[in-house]
Amino acid sequence: MKQDRAQVQLRSERFPFVECKRVAADEPYVKPSGLGAPELHQHPPKTSKAAPVDSSANLGTLQRYIDDRRHELAKKQWQIFEQERKRLEEWQHVECDERCAKKDVMDQIQSWVYLENKQIEERRRLRLQQNSDFEDLIASWDAAREGVLRQHEPWSASETGQRR
Repeated sequence: MKQDRAQVQLRSERFPFVECKRVAADEPYVKPSGLGAPELHQHPPKTSKAAPVDSSANLGTLQRYIDDRRHELAKKQWQIFEQERKRLEEWQHVECDERCAKKDVMDQIQSWVYLENKQIEERRRLRLQQNSDFEDLIASWDAAREGVLRQHEPWSASETGQRR
């Protein structure tokens, strides 16, 4: 009996996450719930009451329990992986939509900038044309004024020579 307790304690030190129980050799092993239909595994029957407990049967039961837990953990990890993959795909669609929306906005802004630059250039051209027209008008006014002033000058170069 002390030897069994020592083995259970030793197993619990090795596998602290597994609840170790003494399993009789004729006790059936039931798979933990959540994995489908329970499967029964029979241990070899005891040959005599005085025979020592077969520790390999207990280790086999423990190994099956550990394998089942690993299987459950692998299933959960796969489910988490699938959920993350789906979230990533959804996020990529959202990100793509955002990128497309940003591109549309940028295209719209570029078209506005292009139109604004075109309008600015047209205003410059008109201003330059108006300035040149205005300068031509001023020059013609100056020429006309010069002509008018020369005609109406009280003294001209010929007249000043005659007056002396």
